[in-house]
Amino acid sequence: MLRKTSALLALILVSAVASGCAGASPGDKAGGSVSGPVVLRMASTAGGLVDIPPVAEFVQRVGVVSGGALQIKVTSQWGDWAPDAEAQVVRAVGAGTVDLGWAGSRVFDTIGVPGLRALSAPMLIDSYPLENAVLRSAMPGRMLAGLASVHVTGLGVLGEGLRLPISTRRPLLASADWRGVSFGTYRSQVEEEAIRALGATPVVAFGPIRSHDLVSGQIQGFELDVRRYVELGLEAEARYVAVNVALWPQFDVLIGSPRRLASLTAHQVGDLGALPRPAQQAHEEAERQAA
Repeated sequence: MLRKTSALLALILVSAVASGCAGASPGDKAGGSVSGPVVLRMASTAGGLVDIPPVAEFVQRVGVVSGGALQIKVTSQWGDWAPDAEAQVVRAVGAGTVDLGWAGSRVFDTIGVPGLRALSAPMLIDSYPLENAVLRSAMPGRMLAGLASVHVTGLGVLGEGLRLPISTRRPLLASADWRGVSFGTYRSQVEEEAIRALGATPVVAFGPIRSHDLVSGQIQGFELDVRRYVELGLEAEARYVAVNVALWPQFDVLIGSPRRLASLTAHQVGDLGALPRPAQQAHEEAERQAA
């Protein structure tokens, strides 16, 4: 059985956030008790964080590092699988409806933040060493700074598995294989443009919508990492996995409400820096098994 995996690498801008939080009041307490834990509400589009190991590990580690004084309460299935569910998360964080959230880097170019498009550029970041190198560079920090335009604070970028083309009729290897295929993806201008350039038609379909559209024949392919493909049991509907065609990596962008973060102490913001460790080997093992 494939073992669970955490993030490849995480980058967090704690110092930038902490500089605006020092000396601030500690914020709301669970149950109204002064000595109780500080509870931060997080929006997540997934059905559960078991599907998003890097974010799950982030939530767990924050609780451990803070000794339970800082806790993250996750509301799953935010957006109820709507095509704009990830954008709904960003808007909810910006409005202060929730304190924290995460969204794929792909979605930001649909809401007026084009600076993260390079992370989903087709077939550009096509290996885990390259993904790690990008995340260790100054690039993610510069990208996160642009999120202020949508009224959220960029906290960090978590790296996940490479997304591969998975299909029902034939492996999607050459450009000719893509022609006439309706291809399931997430909402993203850069990714949808890439799918069209390959000759297929992008269809926003993920979670249970993806499964429904596969069974009904509304899509004949989709992009996903191997770990999720196996754990979701999609082999029966889509047997072809082009493991040597890395479309783009999955990047999870952690965001916070500027107002809520400003209510935390610098120490509490520091606890939000309890990020997952790299787990590159698990992704590579999953892809070898699929091959």
